[in-house]
Amino acid sequence: MPSPSRKRAGNESLETDRQFVTALARGLQILACFDSGHVELGTAELAALTNLPQPTVWRLCYTLIKCGYLVQNTSNEKLRVGLGILRLGHSALWSVNRRELVLQQMQQLAHEAECAISLAVPDRNDMLIIERCTPETMLILNLNVGSRLPIATTAMGWAYLAALTDDKRAPAVKTLRLPRNQHLREDIDAAVAQYRKRGYVSNASRFHPNINAIAVPIVTPGSDQVLAINCGGPASVVRMDRLEREIAPQLIALAAAAAQAISGSDSPRDKRRKESGRMRSNSAFLP
Repeated sequence: MPSPSRKRAGNESLETDRQFVTALARGLQILACFDSGHVELGTAELAALTNLPQPTVWRLCYTLIKCGYLVQNTSNEKLRVGLGILRLGHSALWSVNRRELVLQQMQQLAHEAECAISLAVPDRNDMLIIERCTPETMLILNLNVGSRLPIATTAMGWAYLAALTDDKRAPAVKTLRLPRNQHLREDIDAAVAQYRKRGYVSNASRFHPNINAIAVPIVTPGSDQVLAINCGGPASVVRMDRLEREIAPQLIALAAAAAQAISGSDSPRDKRRKESGRMRSNSAFLP
């Protein structure tokens, strides 16, 4: 959650920016307070989280309610995100058809690998899960859409960092405010090297002593947007050697499919199918 001190520090450079719309930024700051751990919030809580006056918070929330981005619980008057946010979130990534295709592939791999598959976007110092598929046969770490995983200690976070260019990775790592733990910094450097060599990163019980996971970044063609997709499960069931040997190639392929779906581009197979269809259609007009 954004702390008041971080908010003040972040706004210092914007005070003189005449292009910056403060009211819009404050409204987005309100929306960013909601996650899986804070499904409902009152205006007093939002005021404390954003360091904004409560009357200002209420006016912002009133506007967001009218626009469909927040809804109010009539029993306790607390607020939660509305369907407008969900529509924006999914349209920012892909169309319904492309999303369903990727979800089918995620669910298939989750079933075959007996692992949980999660897709996440970076949000401040965390990776925010936006899609998640789990096998029916396994008890999985209690994560859901909306859950957050720290960038600093997870395979998913390391995959995100590994895909950044060197000039962007350094400030991103700096904002994590890592403790003076040389091993953690070495873990991130090792993950970057592993990604460059193998196309994925692994995390053997570093985030959680009983969880093994691998992750692959998703780099959207034509933009600098980086997401990440991971696969993991209990170390007693999901061995790291199996993750790296059998599942990593499938996860890399899934990440490539997701990148194409998000960018709206067609896969080589789709392009061949469309081209074949055009050829068959045009053949009707040939002598």
